[in-house]
Amino acid sequence: MSKKDDFPHVYVISLPRHHERRALISQQLNRLGFKFEFVEGVDGTKLEDNILNNVDLDFCKKKFGHTMNHSEIACALSHIKVYKKIVDNGLSSAIILEDDAFLLSCLPKVLTSAIQKSPDFELLYLFHGKAKSWPIKKKLPEGYKLARYRYPSKNSKRCIIGAVGYVLSQSGAKRLLGMAHPVRMPADYLTGYLQWHRLRTYGIEPNCIDTGHLETTIPGRDYGVHIEPLNQ
Repeated sequence: MSKKDDFPHVYVISLPRHHERRALISQQLNRLGFKFEFVEGVDGTKLEDNILNNVDLDFCKKKFGHTMNHSEIACALSHIKVYKKIVDNGLSSAIILEDDAFLLSCLPKVLTSAIQKSPDFELLYLFHGKAKSWPIKKKLPEGYKLARYRYPSKNSKRCIIGAVGYVLSQSGAKRLLGMAHPVRMPADYLTGYLQWHRLRTYGIEPNCIDTGHLETTIPGRDYGVHIEPLNQ
């Protein structure tokens, strides 16, 4: 990835009505030289019974101690939709962003180096919460480091929370698609439970994209750093 044309294709998950978000993320991606397209997200306010009837809320409750609201279900379906695009289009890898991502100016340089130094990656986090890595980390530009994440024990509930921005390979997309149905966990869990999917997972540290500068479209989250009162 020595030229901008060599960057992985970018898919931005966004609802059509999010005009301001789309404008902001478009400005950032154009400025940094990424090719991108919007993927219409699934609208949590318009989920039909045939979709909801195929969501395993009991599994989520039993495994994680909480259920999923309609926004979380829609978010999970939106990410799954992108995985299918990666597979169907035969892409070697793609960057997946949610439309509230804030891209740091160093991203192209840091990402180029990270991919060169992790040619076997299947999942590469650009943003995430707490993660347990192997002790040796590779140096990246601008003071960043590339970490390889460890698989927790089979019965551990340790999970890497953060689906606002990551890179997924073709084999990674296929693996996640094979585990995606029935929908039974938030998008963060499907990517973050390494002990389940066993993808070769890396991350750029510290995060080279940010989030939280826009109001969340998934209120009432009951896990990770997103916990909010349901009636807030």
